Amino acid sequence: MAKKAKRGKKSKKFIVTLTPIRNTVALNPLLHKGEVHQKSNKALRQANKKALRTQVRKAFLLCLYLFTN
Repeated sequence: MAKKAKRGKKSKKFIVTLTPIRNTVALNPLLHKGEVHQKSNKALRQANKKALRTQVRKAFLLCLYLFTN
C-alpha cells in the first residue's frame, strides 16, 4: 500500500489595510468646546406655539364652564 505524501502548510498571506489619513486639527477635542448652549429657533417657535395652544384651551374651557353654569 502506497502512502500519500504529506503536503506542507500553506503560507498565509497577510493583507495590509491602510487607514485613511485624518485631519488631526479638525478632530482636536479642544476645538469642540465652543458650541451653542441655547435652544434653536425652531425649538423656540414650537414651544411658543404649544404655550399659545394651552392658553387658548384653558380660556375656552373657562368660558365654556362659566356660560354653562
